[in-house]
Amino acid sequence: MTSAPGATRAITSWARRALTAWTCPGGYKPVCRPAPGDDRGAAVSVNTLVELLAVLAGLAYVVLLIRERVLAWPFGIAGSLLSIYLFVDNKLYSEASLYLFYVFAGIWGWMRWRHRVAANDNPVVVYTPMVHLLVIAIASCGAIALGTFFGEQTDAQRPYIDAFTTMFSFAATYLQVKKVLENWIYWIVLNCASIWLYMDRSLDIYAGLVCVYVALSVWGLLQWSRIYRHQQAPSDSAWRPDDPAVH
Repeated sequence: MTSAPGATRAITSWARRALTAWTCPGGYKPVCRPAPGDDRGAAVSVNTLVELLAVLAGLAYVVLLIRERVLAWPFGIAGSLLSIYLFVDNKLYSEASLYLFYVFAGIWGWMRWRHRVAANDNPVVVYTPMVHLLVIAIASCGAIALGTFFGEQTDAQRPYIDAFTTMFSFAATYLQVKKVLENWIYWIVLNCASIWLYMDRSLDIYAGLVCVYVALSVWGLLQWSRIYRHQQAPSDSAWRPDDPAVH
């Protein structure tokens, strides 16, 4: 529910508007004055504000998730709802449908973490390689099917890469909700794939923005690894780097 498919797309959309907002017909000007009766400027301003809020919510979600805060999930839900508004407003209905999944995943994650924290039973867990192979196999089959659909029914430039990031984002989000340590590895791979995808399309600024999420994912992997190691130690009850709190 974060990184490549989530806040990353919100960030790139916001950055694109922020850059193009400075360019006006007839020249490069710091301010574009709409013609009388033209309300497009107001619409752009509202959408830019919504995009900025979505970006901030996405960043807050990732940071709070790394720190095991239940409050992460409301931020994730809010960012997804804001993104749905933007995509529907721009008639990007497939993207809006994707974010609808993140809303429901966020609600599930919020309820699950809140309940387990209240019961003092919300540890970081590690899945066996066999389970991850099963997750990868299911996501790969879904990516092939979705990529074939994108290639035949849309004008996507990289249909299978788009399908890969979509299906594995579903898998990584599921692992986040289950608080599986390896979810961060999935996000690192997904974000690196997104960097390549943006650079392939000469979107270097956007690729740079995704690097922020690579760094956050690495931080998340290191932080949750520390937590998991201390859970396994005999003195686990005496120490935790960030006790999850219900807010």
